[in-house]
Amino acid sequence: MPDPETIALVSCGKTKLPHAAPACNLYTGQLFRAARAYVEARGWQWWILSAKHGLLHPETIITPYDVTLTAMKHEQRRAWAERVLGQIAQEVPPDSTVAILAGVAYHEFLLHPLQRTRTVQIPMRGMGIGKQVAWLKSQTGVAR
Repeated sequence: MPDPETIALVSCGKTKLPHAAPACNLYTGQLFRAARAYVEARGWQWWILSAKHGLLHPETIITPYDVTLTAMKHEQRRAWAERVLGQIAQEVPPDSTVAILAGVAYHEFLLHPLQRTRTVQIPMRGMGIGKQVAWLKSQTGVAR
């Protein structure tokens, strides 16, 4: 049953196509693909948390890049989060539920500000990448 009130924020991935493509297709890693299948199976609107672009609509065409939040310094990640929070304020209704399918580097500075105006869920909190992929696949009925 679709849940249009929940909006997912899915982290980008390191593995990408070698050419420009819609963002939803550019990222080719197993975790990104499993997260995409999970949110689409639920009928959720979703956005990509891109280390380079901030909040990115899945259909936006972008070129491959090599920027990661984990390589950024603390203040750079904080500045990235401020930018993303501004984008979220424009794109995500304040009464929606936000499901964050991203690691700590992506939500460390987003979580508390978002919780002031929205219900926030982090269903994979504390899981390593392998466990995240397995959990997402188990939720969508995809074989491991």
